[in-house]
Amino acid sequence: MKSTTIFSFFIFHFSLLSLSGIAQTATGGCSRVTVSNIPSYPVVYFANAFVANCSGTTTSCEGGGENPCCKVLYSGDPVTPRFWLEKQTDAGWNTVAGPQFSAVFNNVARGTYRVKCQVPAIAENACKTDAQGNVIRARICVFNSLGQFLGFWGTWDNSPFGSPSPTYTNTVVVGATTANDISYTFIDIPETGPELAYDLGEVAKINTSACKDYDLWWLAIIEDGAIYKRYKTNGWTNGRVPGDEINLTNFWNQTTGWNFELYHSYTVQFVTENSLCRNGIEQTPPNTWNVLERTIFICPMNTGCRLGVDNQKIVVSPNPATSSITLQNFEPDLGRDYQINFVDLTGRVVKSQSLTSTNIDISDLQNGIFIVSIRREGEQIYSSKLIINP
Repeated sequence: MKSTTIFSFFIFHFSLLSLSGIAQTATGGCSRVTVSNIPSYPVVYFANAFVANCSGTTTSCEGGGENPCCKVLYSGDPVTPRFWLEKQTDAGWNTVAGPQFSAVFNNVARGTYRVKCQVPAIAENACKTDAQGNVIRARICVFNSLGQFLGFWGTWDNSPFGSPSPTYTNTVVVGATTANDISYTFIDIPETGPELAYDLGEVAKINTSACKDYDLWWLAIIEDGAIYKRYKTNGWTNGRVPGDEINLTNFWNQTTGWNFELYHSYTVQFVTENSLCRNGIEQTPPNTWNVLERTIFICPMNTGCRLGVDNQKIVVSPNPATSSITLQNFEPDLGRDYQINFVDLTGRVVKSQSLTSTNIDISDLQNGIFIVSIRREGEQIYSSKLIINP
């Protein structure tokens, strides 16, 4: 081995690692990602330095208890971990910044991110070889210009003795929410009718798994009916929805004792937000909340809002309608009395007539939501929601 050597350790070698080894935590704001809980790492030094005493002897470093083959002179600060910022795309994770030694990434565009971190290792691979040219495991001691022992030489690639593998933070969302980030579907098990209709006594739930991975959520239910017009909300709640599912029936009932009422509509309002960049507060300029509203309707028990003659499902078409509707799968027996009623959401009957045809004129009704019910000789056989639009 040469007695004098210029070392420049700028070797970039990255080992692939599964995401199971999350070792640090990231938080995301309106335009920043910050890393905390950085993994522990040895005190090491990188530099271009003059190497002295490379005789291959087993002289121990001062205070190190090592048997190095080389010593280097260096004056500077210890090396800290390096970081890369990765953005999630449809194709996977793309590096958009780094490597850098700062644990803070600024001027980050809106999106979903994680941070890759690699800690330095003590170099054991650049000092000594045997007669066959194989690398002998030996550390390199670092001294300052006064001859004081500082620590050991560092590397990112300690091949062939193993290198520190990168670790990854949790994923974080940067920027404020948009309307497209919020999504939910209603759960109706077993399925008894349209998605936005529940039989009286059924459990209503929503699934929020399609929402972006934000850390703040808010829920409200607004009632519109003839008996009550009530409102309930949980206020802002930290974290994601537990299990990505909310039981609306329990939510409406807990602490109030309220139940979903027959022929009432309930508007469900759901919001998710980035707690560090909330619309209307942290965001500049302030924006409005992105609230997703969907309305469910409570039907008579065991009808699914659809009950056909001779076990066939009656279907109102079109729905929404304008000036007329057709009752599909309905053939009235002219020897029996059929009545069709249209009830608004206040419970008032706004139209009622004998039913002798499958086509009904509704041009005299105003725009809105109505309950259509069919009675055969006084017994209700069908009920459904009808929307009338221009």
